[in-house]
Amino acid sequence: MFLDDDVPTHCTALLNHGQWLDNKFQNWQPPGCMLHKYEANDIASCLQSQKVLFVGDSTVRQVFWAAARKLARHDADKHKERAQKHSSYSYTRRNVTLEFWWDPFLNSTALKAKLRSRRNRLEGNPSSLIEQQDGATAMLLGTGLWHARHLGQGALQQFQRSINGAIAEGLPPSCNTSQCYSPITAANGVQDHLLPYMMSTEYVFYYFAPLASFWFLVVYATLRIGRSHNHLWQFLTAKILVSAALVSAFLHTPGPLEAVFNIFRTTCRIHWSVYEVRFRFGLDQYIVFVGMLTAHRGVAVSNKSDYNLWHPFISFLPVLAYAILRNSHPVLAAYHSRAFAWLGRCSLETFTLQYHIWLAGDTEGLLSTGLFRGDGTFFGDRWRDFVLLTPVFLFVSWKMSNATTVITNLIVKDAEENASHGSLKSDEPELPEHNSKGAATKPSHSGERVYSVLRRLGRMLWPGNLHGRVLILLGIVWVCNWITPSAQRRP
Repeated sequence: MFLDDDVPTHCTALLNHGQWLDNKFQNWQPPGCMLHKYEANDIASCLQSQKVLFVGDSTVRQVFWAAARKLARHDADKHKERAQKHSSYSYTRRNVTLEFWWDPFLNSTALKAKLRSRRNRLEGNPSSLIEQQDGATAMLLGTGLWHARHLGQGALQQFQRSINGAIAEGLPPSCNTSQCYSPITAANGVQDHLLPYMMSTEYVFYYFAPLASFWFLVVYATLRIGRSHNHLWQFLTAKILVSAALVSAFLHTPGPLEAVFNIFRTTCRIHWSVYEVRFRFGLDQYIVFVGMLTAHRGVAVSNKSDYNLWHPFISFLPVLAYAILRNSHPVLAAYHSRAFAWLGRCSLETFTLQYHIWLAGDTEGLLSTGLFRGDGTFFGDRWRDFVLLTPVFLFVSWKMSNATTVITNLIVKDAEENASHGSLKSDEPELPEHNSKGAATKPSHSGERVYSVLRRLGRMLWPGNLHGRVLILLGIVWVCNWITPSAQRRP
């Protein structure tokens, strides 16, 4: 109402432009920025033993109790039940004080005195000791509901006078709104190892790569143990079923997963969410074992919670359906989509980079270029950003896939070649060098000695065998975990 509507960080722009990202109207995204979802730790850390004052009618009271529930949900609900409806209330939790004043017309003497005190501080005038101790870090004022309900035809004029009076009392004459009013809005590839350090996230945030790594190790261990008997289908089937039971117990029995994460936290400074890992790994825990059985043999939900419950048991059905359809006729088996084949070669990169090119705010919002304005809907607004960003998204994913291949070959391929050359060389007898002139071999020059030293140093820092390189890379990741600040959700 009092701010420039075109500035995206001002209240009117936040309220009037944007779109809801969910059907429950809980996640609002304005253009050009993201609203941070404050939790109890955020509020306590931000305010640090200070006070927030809420003044106004029942709508402001709802905001007051919503803020209280952010600090302590169940405790705030108990206080709300005991509180009188049209009365002031104070709530303190975690050294943060939230205070509500019932003043539906914003015309109480207490509010005027409070605004006058804040105005004096803005003007640099000294305040009394009582005013300094009683001052609020932030104030939220709201009115209008009782004007419309009780004042009839003069409601709008009286509402404007109430607002103008509050501003006049709270802001000095030389201070414009944009300067003195600060609104508070409550708002398996190489790249998967680099992005957590670059984007201040966790490795498991890009859960596709950890899933692929974990299930690869499970499949490898399952088939590796007793591999000499894998040709016996009874033995292999029993081994797969035992593996499924052990992995399921490891994921869902309280204790083992927590113990592993405690070791990671103590030794490597890795702070992963046990709940998130257990949820992500549990969704597809049976399809892996069904896939092993299928490979050996040659061969509707009311809400999301119900779907998540059923997903581990039915996710293998579409995979089997596709495999059967693909191999049901020679024509179907002989053709494929080049577009999907190309996309499959960089599918890991597309999955990972979608969090930073298509999406924003750690998947809580949609990335916007800020070049277009519309009504916030997809067909009325968002399709233009989608069309503009999709080629960029695919191009960057393709380039990242190429870079990943180069780095992987640098780590693995030449190490395998060195191992192969070493094995071939060991089978050949060493022959004495032939000196046609019969002269003694001359000593190495100083340049050759330096080169030899540098070469040895290079082999120490980057050994020729794969095991040594893996140990060095693990050491680098371990060091990065200790020198990098803990990942935090970004606003």
